[in-house]
Amino acid sequence: MHSLVFDTTFPRALSLLESRLELSERRSHAASSSSSSSAAHTSLEPPTKLNPASSCTAPLPILSSACPGWICYAEKTHGDLLPFVSSIKSPQSIAGVLVKSPLVAGKLGKEGKEVYHVAVMPCYDKKLEASRPDFTTKHSDQDGKEIEVRDVDLVLTTGEVARMISDKSLSFRSLANSSSDSPAQFDGSEELEHFPFSHLTSPPSGTSSGSYVQTAISSLISALPRSDWSSLSLTTKTIRNEDYIEYTLYSGRSEGEREVVGKAAKCYGFRNLQNVVRKIGKEAGISMTRGAAGKAPPSKAAAALAAANAKRAARLGGGASAKGKEKEVEFIEVMACPSGCVNGGGQVAPPKESLRQRKRRRSWGEANGDYVGKVDDERMPDIMEAEKQQIMEGEVKMVMDEEEDRVLSSKDWVKEVERRYWGDGMREQDTARDDYDFDLDTLDSSIVPYLLAQPTRSEEAAMQAVLDRLLAGVQDPATQRMELMRTSYRAVESEEVNGLAVKW
Repeated sequence: MHSLVFDTTFPRALSLLESRLELSERRSHAASSSSSSSAAHTSLEPPTKLNPASSCTAPLPILSSACPGWICYAEKTHGDLLPFVSSIKSPQSIAGVLVKSPLVAGKLGKEGKEVYHVAVMPCYDKKLEASRPDFTTKHSDQDGKEIEVRDVDLVLTTGEVARMISDKSLSFRSLANSSSDSPAQFDGSEELEHFPFSHLTSPPSGTSSGSYVQTAISSLISALPRSDWSSLSLTTKTIRNEDYIEYTLYSGRSEGEREVVGKAAKCYGFRNLQNVVRKIGKEAGISMTRGAAGKAPPSKAAAALAAANAKRAARLGGGASAKGKEKEVEFIEVMACPSGCVNGGGQVAPPKESLRQRKRRRSWGEANGDYVGKVDDERMPDIMEAEKQQIMEGEVKMVMDEEEDRVLSSKDWVKEVERRYWGDGMREQDTARDDYDFDLDTLDSSIVPYLLAQPTRSEEAAMQAVLDRLLAGVQDPATQRMELMRTSYRAVESEEVNGLAVKW
C-alpha cells in the first residue's frame, strides 16, 4: 500500500483564493443590480437552494461555510438564509479534490476512486460533511463512464488519533530520535513529487479557523485603487464578547474625513450565531419562526420594510440610511464552536492537571511496557536526557512563567494553542516584504497584516499552476472551476429531523 501525508495548508489557500473571487463576484453583482438583498434572495426561490452556479449572484453578507455544524443548523432550521451562505468547499474537501485528481492519483497510476482519502480534523461534524453527496467530484472511469467520487472517504478527529497513539503506546519523541537507517523517508520529498504543497507551508496570518475573515478584509482592500491604500485604516470592535468581533475599514486619516468603505466580522458560538441569523433575517424580510427549514413563510411586513430600506439606501449610495448609517457587514466568518475550530468537539482535551502534577507523572514508554521518565507538555515521554532542560523550559512557558499549580481553563488552553500555532509557523513580515508588489512602509500599520494575508507572487503562481493543470483540456474552465471548488446546500424539508439520518 502506498501512503502519502499532505498538509491542508495548500488546499486552504485554494479555498481562500476562491472565497476572494466569490466575494468580488457578489459585490460586483450587488453594485450592478438595483435589486435589494431581499429581492436577490427571492430570485433563488423556490426551492431555497445554493449551488455553484447561483453563488455569483447571491446576496450579501456572505456567511462562511467551512463549519459543517453551522451548515447543518442552517439547512435544518433556517433554509431561507442559505443564499447568503458561501458555496466554497472547505479545505478538507478541496484536499480530496486534489489528491484524487491527476495531480496526485494520476501520478501514482491510479484513478480517483482507487485513492482512499483520510482527513484528520478537530471536529466530529467533519464526518457528516464528508458523507454528503454534494462533496463529490465527477470522474471518468476506464470505460469513459462518468461517476461521482467522494472527496473524503474517512474523517478522524484529533482526539481519536491521540487515543490511537496512546493505545499503541507510541511516542513521537522516541520515533523522531530513533537511529533510523533511512530518515529521508519522512522528509516529505515523495509528497513534493506528486504535488507542490510545500509552496505554502506557513499558515496565512489570521484565525486558526481558516482565516476567512482576514481574507475578506484583504479582498475589500484590494478592490480599492492602490492610490487610496495610503489613506486606509482598520478598527476592530468586540460585540458582546470576544467571539464576535466587527472589523471596519475606513478611508481618510483624519476623524472628520473618515468614511466607511467596508465591514466584515467573525462570529463564533451558537449564541452569537443566533443573533446574527435574526439580524440578517429581519433585514432580508425572512420570518425566523420555529419549524423545519423552508416551512416558515416570509413576513410580508418585514419584506416590505426591507425593500423600503433598500430603496432609501440605494438613493443615498453605499448602503447608508437617511441618518448616515454605516455600510453593512459584507462577510462573516461563522463557526459553531466558541473560540472557533481550535476548540472543536473532536479536539484533544485540555490537560486536567497542573504543570507540577504533569511533571511528576510517569508515562508508558516503548512496547516492552516499562515506565520511562517524566512527560513533556504534549504528554510524550521525556526519553532523551539532553532534551530535558529544553522541555522543562517549554512547559514553564506554557503556563505563563511560574504558575505551576494552576490548571489551565479551556479558554487559557485555546489561547496557548493559538499562540503556538502562530508563533512558529506564521510568515515573518520582514522576510515577506520583498515578494509583494506594494510598499508596506507607506501604509497604516492596521491594514498591513491583511495585505500580508494575500498570496505572494510565488504563492499565487503556484496556485494558478495547480488550477491550470486541474482544468487542462476543459472546454469551459470557469464552469469546471466552480464545480471543483464550490458545492451545494439546500433546506431539509422534513419536520421529523434526526441529525444522523438526514438525507440531503
